[in-house]
Amino acid sequence: MEETMKENLELLIHMARKLESEGEFIASALKKYQEYENVSEQEVRSRLNCSKEDYYKLTLCKTPDIEGNDFVSRLHKISQYSNTSIEELNRIIKRVASIERLGESGQQKYLMAARDKHKKK
Repeated sequence: MEETMKENLELLIHMARKLESEGEFIASALKKYQEYENVSEQEVRSRLNCSKEDYYKLTLCKTPDIEGNDFVSRLHKISQYSNTSIEELNRIIKRVASIERLGESGQQKYLMAARDKHKKK
């Protein structure tokens, strides 16, 4: 039984890693958030208040469109499915979207500022 759970988690992790480069999935948004905020995956899981398995279930969901009429309802369904904090998930998705809107040069400036902020701590 425990071996099956471990295999399932490994499969979820493998799929999440593949989807990190696919912009439409939450895996991509979470990876970008980690880079932009200079935080670890474990720290993101802690902020989302979820288990490792739930985190990887979350990564396989499609990112809801923040401009869509159904954003809140989709976000709610996703957070229920993955047992994550809806408030934190909302914050992460919107943070990544706003940085993405800055374009390449804006992202670079943001990353430099985030690194400088992290060094000061």
